[in-house]
Amino acid sequence: MTLVYQMTRRPDQDKFDQFVAPLEKFDASWVSFERAWGFTLERNPHRKPGRILRKEVRAATHSTRYLIELYLEPCWFDTEFSDALPYTFVACAYFELFAEKTVFWKAATDLISGQPLDRIARRLPELFAEGNNALEKFTPEYMQAFGEKLSRINVK
Repeated sequence: MTLVYQMTRRPDQDKFDQFVAPLEKFDASWVSFERAWGFTLERNPHRKPGRILRKEVRAATHSTRYLIELYLEPCWFDTEFSDALPYTFVACAYFELFAEKTVFWKAATDLISGQPLDRIARRLPELFAEGNNALEKFTPEYMQAFGEKLSRINVK
């Protein structure tokens, strides 16, 4: 007996597809940067229209996770689609010392916020360069001195 599974389409899938379609037009730029700089590209993380480039650098005592992110500011589910919806492009880093189980540090730089996607898309190469420059500034020493110190929840 052969079992056949049929994928059920989410009721909100058409609406979600409408919000992510404009992002897909610029994926080639994201993939180029990903390959050139050693990042991993994530599309629509946590079912939110956007893109994240991730890279982790590990050492014996610590690690730093670097992200360059583009995200839609309003929640897509509660919003009518428009080409003028606001997006934010940010570079951020998370630093952790392996000996410190209860805290970590975060630093972020908003490179552009509240702008329509087409305006951001025209500047992608420039924004990637600015984002990469911001991430290079987020060294372990910088993160501990100037980063926001955050607590982990429920760590034993």
